[in-house]
Amino acid sequence: MPRKAFGLPVGLIPGTDYCQTVVMLGRSDLLVLYTDGITDAGNARGKDLGRAQLLEWARQCPVESPEVLGEELLKRVGEFRGSQHNDDETLVVLRRQEEPTLSAMVKVAWSNTFGRLLRRSL
Repeated sequence: MPRKAFGLPVGLIPGTDYCQTVVMLGRSDLLVLYTDGITDAGNARGKDLGRAQLLEWARQCPVESPEVLGEELLKRVGEFRGSQHNDDETLVVLRRQEEPTLSAMVKVAWSNTFGRLLRRSL
């Protein structure tokens, strides 16, 4: 049985406005999650990597598996920053395996509605 969670997810700051978006992933779609340490990675010339560059690399990289895409993105980030290390470099790549079930879609819809109601009442 699922447990109820309370409070903000890790990394969210109380009193800050956040928006929630529901995205339906198709079968075999990949989802890339990353911390700002990836996009804030700087090189020896003081240039930050940035979101646009990471997105461009994700479009160029092989997508045969989440592992291959993740490893290639981390390799490119490492080559970009060289010896300049950031303390918060986290990258997660997920692949959707199955078609959604009706119950899963209802849970997402309920969660999205509940999130909107909760934000309005605060």
